[in-house]
Amino acid sequence: MIKISLPTNTLAALTDIQVQEAIIIPCDDRCMFAKEAECDCECGGKNHQQGERLTKVQMFQPRTDAGRKIKTIAPGTPEWDQAVKFLELRDVEGMSQKDIAAQFHVSAPVVRRAIRSLTWSLAVAEQQAKVAASTAKARAAKAAKKAAQQG
Repeated sequence: MIKISLPTNTLAALTDIQVQEAIIIPCDDRCMFAKEAECDCECGGKNHQQGERLTKVQMFQPRTDAGRKIKTIAPGTPEWDQAVKFLELRDVEGMSQKDIAAQFHVSAPVVRRAIRSLTWSLAVAEQQAKVAASTAKARAAKAAKKAAQQG
Protein backbone atom coordinates (compact mmCIF):
# COMPACT_ATOMS: atom_id res chain seq x y z
CA MET A 1 0.00 0.00 0.00
CA ILE A 2 1.14 3.51 -0.78
CA LYS A 3 -0.01 6.31 1.51
CA ILE A 4 -0.97 9.45 -0.37
CA SER A 5 -1.08 12.77 1.46
CA LEU A 6 -2.30 15.71 -0.58
CA PRO A 7 -3.21 19.19 0.59
CA THR A 8 -6.72 19.15 2.03
CA ASN A 9 -7.83 22.12 -0.06
CA THR A 10 -7.08 20.15 -3.24
CA LEU A 11 -9.13 17.01 -2.83
CA ALA A 12 -10.80 17.05 0.56
CA ALA A 13 -12.53 13.73 -0.08
CA LEU A 14 -9.40 12.03 -1.41
CA THR A 15 -6.74 13.01 1.12
CA ASP A 16 -4.74 10.42 3.02
CA ILE A 17 -6.29 7.45 1.21
CA GLN A 18 -4.60 4.11 0.85
CA VAL A 19 -3.99 3.20 -2.78
CA GLN A 20 -3.20 -0.37 -3.68
CA GLU A 21 -0.78 -0.47 -6.59
CA ALA A 22 -2.86 -3.20 -8.25
CA ILE A 23 -5.97 -0.99 -8.34
CA ILE A 24 -4.58 1.42 -10.92
CA ILE A 25 -3.95 -0.18 -14.31
CA PRO A 26 -1.16 1.61 -16.20
CA CYS A 27 -2.09 0.08 -19.56
CA ASP A 28 -4.40 1.52 -22.17
CA ASP A 29 -6.86 -0.16 -24.54
CA ARG A 30 -4.11 -1.15 -26.98
CA CYS A 31 -2.76 -3.55 -24.35
CA MET A 32 -5.85 -4.48 -22.36
CA PHE A 33 -8.00 -5.31 -25.40
CA ALA A 34 -5.23 -6.35 -27.81
CA LYS A 35 -5.92 -8.87 -30.55
CA GLU A 36 -2.26 -9.81 -31.04
CA ALA A 37 -0.05 -11.63 -28.54
CA GLU A 38 2.81 -9.11 -28.61
CA CYS A 39 2.97 -6.49 -25.87
CA ASP A 40 5.40 -3.60 -25.55
CA CYS A 41 3.72 -1.46 -22.91
CA GLU A 42 4.96 -0.73 -19.40
CA CYS A 43 3.21 -3.71 -17.80
CA GLY A 44 5.57 -6.10 -19.59
CA GLY A 45 2.66 -8.29 -20.70
CA LYS A 46 1.11 -8.74 -17.23
CA ASN A 47 -2.16 -7.04 -18.23
CA HIS A 48 -2.09 -7.97 -21.92
CA GLN A 49 -5.50 -9.06 -23.25
CA GLN A 50 -7.03 -8.79 -19.76
CA GLY A 51 -9.58 -6.08 -20.56
CA GLU A 52 -12.61 -8.25 -19.84
CA ARG A 53 -11.39 -8.63 -16.24
CA LEU A 54 -11.59 -4.88 -15.56
CA THR A 55 -14.21 -3.50 -13.22
CA LYS A 56 -16.78 -1.01 -14.54
CA VAL A 57 -14.87 1.80 -12.81
CA GLN A 58 -11.63 0.74 -14.48
CA MET A 59 -13.32 0.42 -17.89
CA PHE A 60 -14.85 3.89 -17.75
CA GLN A 61 -12.53 6.28 -19.55
CA PRO A 62 -13.29 9.89 -18.67
CA ARG A 63 -12.81 12.60 -21.26
CA THR A 64 -12.25 16.33 -21.17
CA ASP A 65 -14.74 18.71 -22.75
CA ALA A 66 -12.59 18.57 -25.89
CA GLY A 67 -12.90 14.77 -26.02
CA ARG A 68 -9.34 13.95 -24.90
CA LYS A 69 -8.99 10.88 -22.69
CA ILE A 70 -7.85 11.51 -19.13
CA LYS A 71 -4.98 9.13 -18.53
CA THR A 72 -4.91 6.96 -15.41
CA ILE A 73 -1.50 6.87 -13.77
CA ALA A 74 -0.13 4.30 -11.35
CA PRO A 75 1.50 4.94 -7.97
CA GLY A 76 5.27 4.63 -8.01
CA THR A 77 5.67 5.60 -11.66
CA PRO A 78 7.61 8.69 -12.75
CA GLU A 79 4.35 10.19 -14.07
CA TRP A 80 2.73 9.75 -10.64
CA ASP A 81 5.66 11.30 -8.80
CA GLN A 82 5.77 14.25 -11.19
CA ALA A 83 2.01 14.84 -10.93
CA VAL A 84 2.18 14.81 -7.11
CA LYS A 85 5.02 17.35 -7.25
CA PHE A 86 3.03 19.56 -9.65
CA LEU A 87 0.00 19.38 -7.37
CA GLU A 88 2.05 20.25 -4.28
CA LEU A 89 3.65 23.22 -6.03
CA ARG A 90 0.26 24.45 -7.22
CA ASP A 91 -1.67 24.02 -3.97
CA VAL A 92 0.96 24.38 -1.25
CA GLU A 93 3.42 26.81 -2.82
CA GLY A 94 0.72 28.71 -4.73
CA MET A 95 2.57 28.51 -8.03
CA SER A 96 0.69 28.91 -11.29
CA GLN A 97 0.70 26.16 -13.90
CA LYS A 98 2.78 28.44 -16.12
CA ASP A 99 5.43 28.88 -13.38
CA ILE A 100 5.51 25.13 -12.67
CA ALA A 101 5.87 24.44 -16.39
CA ALA A 102 8.80 26.86 -16.66
CA GLN A 103 10.54 25.29 -13.66
CA PHE A 104 10.22 21.76 -15.10
CA HIS A 105 10.79 22.79 -18.75
CA VAL A 106 7.40 21.50 -19.92
CA SER A 107 4.31 23.25 -21.23
CA ALA A 108 1.46 24.43 -19.00
CA PRO A 109 -0.96 21.92 -20.60
CA VAL A 110 1.41 19.10 -19.55
CA VAL A 111 1.15 20.31 -15.95
CA ARG A 112 -2.65 20.57 -16.18
CA ARG A 113 -2.99 17.07 -17.69
CA ALA A 114 -0.69 15.53 -15.08
CA ILE A 115 -2.71 17.01 -12.22
CA ARG A 116 -5.97 15.94 -13.86
CA SER A 117 -4.63 12.40 -14.33
CA LEU A 118 -3.55 12.22 -10.69
CA THR A 119 -6.91 13.37 -9.38
CA TRP A 120 -8.76 10.94 -11.66
CA SER A 121 -6.50 8.06 -10.59
CA LEU A 122 -7.12 8.88 -6.93
CA ALA A 123 -10.87 9.01 -7.55
CA VAL A 124 -10.77 5.58 -9.22
CA ALA A 125 -8.79 4.16 -6.31
CA GLU A 126 -11.20 5.64 -3.76
CA GLN A 127 -14.23 4.25 -5.58
CA GLN A 128 -12.69 0.80 -5.87
CA ALA A 129 -11.76 0.85 -2.18
CA LYS A 130 -15.39 1.64 -1.31
CA VAL A 131 -16.63 -1.21 -3.51
CA ALA A 132 -14.12 -3.62 -1.96
CA ALA A 133 -15.12 -2.56 1.57
CA SER A 134 -18.84 -2.97 0.90
CA THR A 135 -18.25 -6.37 -0.72
CA ALA A 136 -16.18 -7.53 2.26
CA LYS A 137 -18.87 -6.27 4.67
CA ALA A 138 -21.61 -8.12 2.75
CA ARG A 139 -19.55 -11.34 2.73
CA ALA A 140 -18.92 -11.07 6.47
CA ALA A 141 -22.62 -10.52 7.17
CA LYS A 142 -23.54 -13.50 5.02
CA ALA A 143 -20.96 -15.69 6.78
CA ALA A 144 -22.22 -14.57 10.20
CA LYS A 145 -25.80 -15.31 9.22
CA LYS A 146 -24.82 -18.77 7.96
CA ALA A 147 -22.87 -19.49 11.14
CA ALA A 148 -25.84 -18.41 13.26
CA GLN A 149 -28.15 -20.70 11.34
CA GLN A 150 -25.80 -23.65 11.76
CA GLY A 151 -25.02 -22.97 15.41
